[in-house]
Amino acid sequence: FKSNPSYFSRVVFCILFAALSLACVKQLHTEFSGNHSTTTRPFSINDKWELQWVSRGSTFQVYLYSEDGKLIDLLVNRREPDAGSVYQPQGGTYYFKVNGLGPWKIKVMDLN
Repeated sequence: FKSNPSYFSRVVFCILFAALSLACVKQLHTEFSGNHSTTTRPFSINDKWELQWVSRGSTFQVYLYSEDGKLIDLLVNRREPDAGSVYQPQGGTYYFKVNGLGPWKIKVMDLN
């Protein structure tokens, strides 16, 4: 290492990058799919999670509800085929009401 300090710097950088990458790993918690409107089964998740979605239809809305039926938020509201993700900081037990015209898929990703 003494003869090539840039090599040592690159090794340290790679180790730090690998550690940071592992800290940001997303794990699939659960997923749902369909071709029309539905209410999903409840799921429980820790803090720091993400909803990833893909819709091929003309309408796609995802409402987040608490386990006691309280509307938490409208997470997705699209009027054309699209894809995206929404970060959620608070964990809990939830379910989705999906309003979809056409094929769609949603994934709940655990960010811990």
